[in-house]
Amino acid sequence: MKTIYELLFLRGYREAILQMYPQLLILCVRQVQYVLDLHLPGTYTARQTSSPEEGSSCLSLLSTSVEAVKTLFSMPGYWKEFASIHFHRGWDMIASRYHYSQGVGLIAKLELKVSSSLGLSWEWDFHVKYSSVLGCQLSPAT
Repeated sequence: MKTIYELLFLRGYREAILQMYPQLLILCVRQVQYVLDLHLPGTYTARQTSSPEEGSSCLSLLSTSVEAVKTLFSMPGYWKEFASIHFHRGWDMIASRYHYSQGVGLIAKLELKVSSSLGLSWEWDFHVKYSSVLGCQLSPAT
């Protein structure tokens, strides 16, 4: 996941990443779920470091996965929705075993809102996949 996380910051890959956006978003969200299922101790706490050169290496496996979702979600320019997820503590929710499904639901609902306002259809794959995984129903009206 660290490699994918670092690729998100390379300018030369931005166009390819945006073309694969729905698949990468699902991959990153599933990675968060996988790490949560590992039940690792202290998963969302960043390790303390005194060296700024270490960069993302100071992040735990879970925080790297969550940061990848956040970075990927912000890439197409969905800043209003990104702020809404932050305001509703969605990023904290997906990093929690107990609130993961609520966080993914919030992300999915905002993706659906964006896709319907822009007339896009590829985001719907995200909603269909995760509504079945989470056992919830998402529709264009939500």
